[in-house]
Amino acid sequence: MTMNQQADILFSTKQHVSTAQGGHGAAEERVECPLVSIVIPVYRSESYLAKTVQAVLAHGTSDRFDVEVVLVNDSSPDEVWSVIELLAESDPRIVAVSLSRNYGQHAANVVGFRYASGDCAITMDDDLQNPPEEIDRLVDRWLEGHDLVIGAFADKQHERVRSLGSKTMQLLNRRVFDTPDDLVMTNFRLIDRSILDKINAYRTPAPYTTGLAVMFSENPANVIVKHDERRDGTSNYNLVRLVRLAWSVLFNYSNLPIKVLVAVGGVGSLTAFAFSLFLILKAIVAGSDVPGWTSLALIVAVSNAVILGILSIIGEYLLVLLRQLSARDHFHVKKVIRSEGPLP
Repeated sequence: MTMNQQADILFSTKQHVSTAQGGHGAAEERVECPLVSIVIPVYRSESYLAKTVQAVLAHGTSDRFDVEVVLVNDSSPDEVWSVIELLAESDPRIVAVSLSRNYGQHAANVVGFRYASGDCAITMDDDLQNPPEEIDRLVDRWLEGHDLVIGAFADKQHERVRSLGSKTMQLLNRRVFDTPDDLVMTNFRLIDRSILDKINAYRTPAPYTTGLAVMFSENPANVIVKHDERRDGTSNYNLVRLVRLAWSVLFNYSNLPIKVLVAVGGVGSLTAFAFSLFLILKAIVAGSDVPGWTSLALIVAVSNAVILGILSIIGEYLLVLLRQLSARDHFHVKKVIRSEGPLP
């Protein structure tokens, strides 16, 4: 990052601090406004993160609510941490957290919740596809009494692979977390403090923010929001990441895989039993022609495949249990920056 870029970040951030100080007025007025924490997982966004944060802070300078921004660097391989450090050191509304390695977007969200001090938290991407002005819609719905408000995109601008993954996860959410059929799930959502506290107390090696929020919510709701096209960079989601996420949800929050394989094992066993009975009856009625090595091999192969499949699933669940018992905290924070002084 060049010196000119650093100067631009510092100048823009200080402008927002000055505007906020003039707009809020006395401290007692700020107490009456809820504090909204904006949690943003950061990965490969060195070129546009400052623009995103400045847009969020500019929108947060209102009399309706205060804003803090929690930036969680998910061990990004670029130089985005230097941008985050400058932002956090220049504005007390920004909290910077750096993870020791890449844990994924949902883990980064959960770590951000632990450092969020707001009355609620909004999760959003770092690429401005979630327009900051849409924050108002989420807050308004929250003030109506909903503890979980999820932005439903009027016109989704995701790439084809991610759209397919979103539909797959929507089906999984309904099956695993029993979400209402009409509740649309996205990563742009507002979560009440009561839910945040429960998520922070929930220990799992594979957090899934969407599922945990729905699991602890008593009154979820959707609100229609805009979804802009990505202006810079490319999506970090690909088919492999989406498959891993689906696999993690299935094995960490559901017993569906073992139920499916038990059913398959039952059908396979019944089929093998029926085929064996058929061979016995055939031998009694028509006699035995040649020793049925092929039939015997088929029965043994099918039975062994079913047994090995069931054992593999049981082994996967045992590994999940071992990971949960092996450590109290599964995400390691390398550095935290929180500037001194009151909110502007």
